Amino acid sequence: MSEEQGIVVRLRDEGMADVMTEKKGGCESCGASHSCHSFGTGNRMITRARNRIGAHAGDQVSLNLRSGLFVRSAAVVYLLPIVGFIIGAAVGSSLNQAV
Repeated sequence: MSEEQGIVVRLRDEGMADVMTEKKGGCESCGASHSCHSFGTGNRMITRARNRIGAHAGDQVSLNLRSGLFVRSAAVVYLLPIVGFIIGAAVGSSLNQAV
């Protein structure tokens, strides 16, 4: 589990908050960190998090990020295109044999 420091920038409905963090500590140890950089420039990113402590906009908070979440996210990012490629190849092969 990694921990990041951030500032609450906006409160959302249903106990959620947008927290601005800097890409550093947790990103360095994350296997999917290079994919985050492709979604934006700069060192800051906005993360939607549960607001269990009732923080308000401008409060500094700590985010606890489970490592399993990173692994699942990386699996989706990398495996989904591969599965799509395999399905597309199978469909293409079937259509080629039918013609």
